[in-house]
Amino acid sequence: MGDMGDDFRAMREHRRAGRDARFQRNMQELIDSGVDFSYDPERNPTVVLIRAGGASADFYPGTGRWKDNNRGQAVSGGGARAMLRSLGLA
Repeated sequence: MGDMGDDFRAMREHRRAGRDARFQRNMQELIDSGVDFSYDPERNPTVVLIRAGGASADFYPGTGRWKDNNRGQAVSGGGARAMLRSLGLA
């Protein structure tokens, strides 16, 4: 395919590595926070359900985005720490 194909494959691998690193970092922050959450990698490997202290959110650790189910609003980033602060759990 040539140089463009090689560049595209390299770019895609770089994005994948970044997403995997964000996923690991966000999951570790959730575990360290002590907040109860459910994660089922068999059924839905991209979403973590947060149900604690009256808060309800769907968190996507690969992107750092979440949806606050109590307010019905989607937030476009910030990671686990920002989500926990926003929900009043940190």
